[in-house]
Amino acid sequence: MFDLFKQYATDPKAEQEGKEFDFGGGVKMLIARSGNDKYTRMLNKAYEAHKHTLDLKDTPEQIAAGKELSHKIMADVMAHSILLGWSGPAAYAGAELPHSIENAQKLLLLKDFQVEVAKRSDDFRNFRYEVEEADAKNSLTSSSGNSPGEVALPISKD
Repeated sequence: MFDLFKQYATDPKAEQEGKEFDFGGGVKMLIARSGNDKYTRMLNKAYEAHKHTLDLKDTPEQIAAGKELSHKIMADVMAHSILLGWSGPAAYAGAELPHSIENAQKLLLLKDFQVEVAKRSDDFRNFRYEVEEADAKNSLTSSSGNSPGEVALPISKD
């Protein structure tokens, strides 16, 4: 039987508080799901505050200014509501970078980093109950002496 709950139910706590994602080099990022309550409130407020500039599209300069402002707004909103922290030896241009809102904004102004965080944040599969259960099973060792990691992964019956 195809269980829609297992395929689509997400953990509201993980969506708000975030989940850790391995970015390589020992760095893990704590990322909440996009569309969470704080994200939505902040994005709506920022849009309303800058609506005039964001909506101007009469000249190439206005379009460019709107795109730049939009990118900065997203970095700010994501720094407060999506990229909630990190651990490991994170650096920016060779200098150690501890987590802070300001440092998160700096990272999120890197266009491709913002895209990478957004991809992980947007993917509901990262926040499913099923993913958490599989992760928990993968970290357990069997008392029968079997090697760890012998977990049968769910197979999608498309």
